[in-house]
Amino acid sequence: MIKSILAAAAVMFTVGTAQAQTFEGATARFEFLHYDDGAGFTLSQVNAGADAAFRFSSGFGVQVGVNGMTEVASSDPFLTFQTIGGVAVHNFYDVSGTTRLGALVAYDTFNGGDWFLGAEATYVSGPWRLEARGGHYFSSVEPAWLLEASGSYAVSDRFRLRGYLRNIDYGAGFGYYRLAGVGASVAVTDQISFYGDYALMWNDFGKPPVYRGSVISAGLTFRLDGAGDSDRMFTYKPYY
Repeated sequence: MIKSILAAAAVMFTVGTAQAQTFEGATARFEFLHYDDGAGFTLSQVNAGADAAFRFSSGFGVQVGVNGMTEVASSDPFLTFQTIGGVAVHNFYDVSGTTRLGALVAYDTFNGGDWFLGAEATYVSGPWRLEARGGHYFSSVEPAWLLEASGSYAVSDRFRLRGYLRNIDYGAGFGYYRLAGVGASVAVTDQISFYGDYALMWNDFGKPPVYRGSVISAGLTFRLDGAGDSDRMFTYKPYY
């Protein structure tokens, strides 16, 4: 499945080269995440991902990303740790110098293989960066709808405040998973930034109780700007 998506991305890139094609930028991310359900269960994982984006003279473009996660610690001594990988392809169109619209198809190996199809947008202007996404996880185990939004504000050239909301709804009485987080990032160079986020978490498995806990994440990002601005690139994080 992953090979099929990468092959499709290669076809789109080849078609795009019939026009003037420009390397916009690339990003990489390494993150440590700690989940606490508020009732005694904890789980820690390490996430990593990388993306590259290309724009064509027509205003269209493509962004391709790979990602992975491995669980590294838990309060449950009998838990079998998972390692999951995935790939995502974003087709986008720049409506203006500040607004980008995109369509996303992604696949990961969670639950034996999940597909995600969605629509997304970014808005970058002055100190503001906003991003929103909605779509559906196609899964034989946990099909769900996703709706999320994030934003950041540059207090200075090196320091940004950030926040996000995420809702995953399983429907049909099977519950939901929700996050509301705030954080900050510090750029130590033009390419490298460190960040930390704290989120309140609500996890409903379709029957009482609803777990109310937290998710703490910290990591670093690396950006390489080409002819464009990598701030406009999408920042899709799969749900494992």
